[in-house]
Amino acid sequence: MTNSIQDTPAKPGKTAKQRVVWLISFVIAFLVVKEVKQWYFDNRALENAGVAASQAMDDLRTKVAAEHPEKPVVYALQEEAVKQSAENLAKKSGDQKSDAAAGQFIGYYMINVRTRHEYCKGLGVDISPYTNAFVQENKDLYAKSRTIHARGPYTPDKVE
Repeated sequence: MTNSIQDTPAKPGKTAKQRVVWLISFVIAFLVVKEVKQWYFDNRALENAGVAASQAMDDLRTKVAAEHPEKPVVYALQEEAVKQSAENLAKKSGDQKSDAAAGQFIGYYMINVRTRHEYCKGLGVDISPYTNAFVQENKDLYAKSRTIHARGPYTPDKVE
């Protein structure tokens, strides 16, 4: 019986192919985890923004109803929203201003193209001619606002 190093079977080392497979597996796992994490936090951020926007709207409605009891709430709300929008835009410059304006436009656009259309459809009223004319009239601003939103962290489709 000999106990020489030559008699002991050598532990096989990792081959270059095994190392590449391991590296590729690690990179894929890393990217999957990164994407899932981003998806989760994006959805949480959008959810939180929706809750905050809803609360801000409720607060604004309460405020204008108290300050302007002589007006229908919808008119007082519209006046206050326009005033706040102008004040908000005046405080911004450059990209911040274009981002805010693009966001305001997308909100206005979606109300007129989707929300109003779906609401009326639910009542049995077809406003497709109005919706189609609105889309046609605002196509350039819509494209411009999508370009502006594409610079941000969310795709324009996600924003909409």
